[in-house]
Amino acid sequence: MALLLVEGLRTYFPTRAGVVRAVDDVSFTIERGEILALVGESGCGKSVTALSIMGLVSPPGRIVGGRMVFDGHHLRTATWTTLRGAHLAMIFQDPLTSLNPVFTVGEQIAEVLRRHKRLGARQAWRAAVEALAAVAIPDPARRARQYPHELSGGMRQRVMIAMALSCHPKLLIADEPTTALDVTIQAQILELIAVQRRERNLGVLLITHDLGVVAQVADRAAVMYAGRIVEAAPVTTLFARPQHPYTQGLLASVPRLGRRVARLPTVEGVVPKLTELPPGCAFAPRCPEATPDCRQADVPLKTLDAAQNHLVRCLRR
Repeated sequence: MALLLVEGLRTYFPTRAGVVRAVDDVSFTIERGEILALVGESGCGKSVTALSIMGLVSPPGRIVGGRMVFDGHHLRTATWTTLRGAHLAMIFQDPLTSLNPVFTVGEQIAEVLRRHKRLGARQAWRAAVEALAAVAIPDPARRARQYPHELSGGMRQRVMIAMALSCHPKLLIADEPTTALDVTIQAQILELIAVQRRERNLGVLLITHDLGVVAQVADRAAVMYAGRIVEAAPVTTLFARPQHPYTQGLLASVPRLGRRVARLPTVEGVVPKLTELPPGCAFAPRCPEATPDCRQADVPLKTLDAAQNHLVRCLRR
């Protein structure tokens, strides 16, 4: 049984301009000890997918369809209360806004441990210091007494990881964990997540728009466009044999050492408004291979290679 099963997930936001279908019929699985990367440009629905899994979608948004099963538990209001934090954990994009500025980082980690592990104050503090040490923060006892603004961006991100892992969850959701960090710190954070995955058999949902990050740490990748997964495959397969025109466009636009071009290829056009999605394939207006059929009926996600678990949402494949 997969650690996490997401099937036909739909999360919509009613607005004055119409219904925003932020997540529209999204399905995937994550196994224990696996890193699945959810890839796509800003606004494609990656973060809303993560918030849906955590039960943190803010009104007026709501989950209107599909099911999510985590470690045998159907995710809904009653189970989120007991699973979130202890078994399901999330690292948010900006650690500075996620951490409380008026409490030390040690106090904030200790609070998580008191709440979910029912530890006493002294035990929780010791465990918080140990959690900071586990993510390679030097002099963790001193750092635990510092406030978020006293730490660098990389240190704050490590604190967020320590907090998320302090209760030994089975699934970690990392939403753009290396955003705004320099390249050296990015590599350290990604290596830290990879080490924790190996040591704890941790399942990880890694949300990113950086294909270099995907190639470095992920086992499988799912590419999202306009609220839907358009292609999913093992990372080596996806990079070697991308099938969806959008995936091909993304990979072609990545600079490569030794490749000299006057101008990097781009995906022409713009992402449609989620309140005004075109009929048929949402990518059809930008697709160089689109046919009239692509602009008619809904396009299902189909299996190209069952052995590789390679899926694509395209009529031309």
